Amino acid sequence: MNNPLVSVVVPVYNVKDYLPECIDSIINQTYHNLEIILIDDGSTDGSETLCDKYKAKDSRIIVKHQKNSGLSVARNTGIKTSKGEYIAFVDSDDYVKPELIEHAISASASHQADIVVFGYNEDIPSAKTVSGESATIQLLIGQENLDIIAWNKLYSSRLFKNIAFPEGETHEDNLTTYKLLSLAEKVTYLPESLYIYRERPGSITAQKNILHRLDIRERAVEESKNFLGTKDNPRYKDAIDISLLLAKFARLDASLRSEISNDEAQKTLIWLREHSQDFERNRFLTKKLSTYLFLSTKLGGAPYKTFRKIIHE
Repeated sequence: MNNPLVSVVVPVYNVKDYLPECIDSIINQTYHNLEIILIDDGSTDGSETLCDKYKAKDSRIIVKHQKNSGLSVARNTGIKTSKGEYIAFVDSDDYVKPELIEHAISASASHQADIVVFGYNEDIPSAKTVSGESATIQLLIGQENLDIIAWNKLYSSRLFKNIAFPEGETHEDNLTTYKLLSLAEKVTYLPESLYIYRERPGSITAQKNILHRLDIRERAVEESKNFLGTKDNPRYKDAIDISLLLAKFARLDASLRSEISNDEAQKTLIWLREHSQDFERNRFLTKKLSTYLFLSTKLGGAPYKTFRKIIHE
């Protein structure tokens, strides 16, 4: 297909002040074969009326009104509604540059990629194309500027055949993105920053519960063991182990910043001491992670905290 239909899914909830800029940025894409799916998730501030007004202006716009059920449900409704060969997600308080879809579709066609990753607010250091397995590993071990977020990517819609965002969850991308990457044949990176992300007061990100986010991150690691089939792929096993190690260090760092209690840090240090030998022969254990592991297990928590303070200042 030279001009495939792209479904752009926009979950909408009480964002009246930001919504016009968001929708206008999608309507004004240089790529025109779009269906723009606005999922009004029970808005009460006039956003719901704005959605209907835009629908009357542009025949490509589809509006679905539903009771407030959360971001995951809204995205899933959009996926079920979509008819495009590709799917993109845009949060309704953000906006995108005019060439986003055109450049992403071109990259997908050029590299036969199922997922195209693009920068947000700043460029990605380099353009490249990798296998879905390599991209999944890069995500797990925290390399290559590959973010867990759903909205800085264009997806082949076939990837969602048996994948949905977990309903009733926050930080749902942690439980979904690695699955989509692992199902892709190829993933390509665009160096351009094409998505404008805006963190606003009152948003889910701004109100995030740090401990809950850390718990979800570790839960995602545990769930990935079954989904990725680590018994058949030792590279995945090593990557998942490193992902768990990174999650533990994130918990220590949150304690260092006084975002969670020191009790959490002590439990984490005990876990690291008990499991430190599990990482000794891991192919993805970097010198930096090895240093963190040594400081937190052999010398105790204080040297780790001191070292992390120094490198973060």
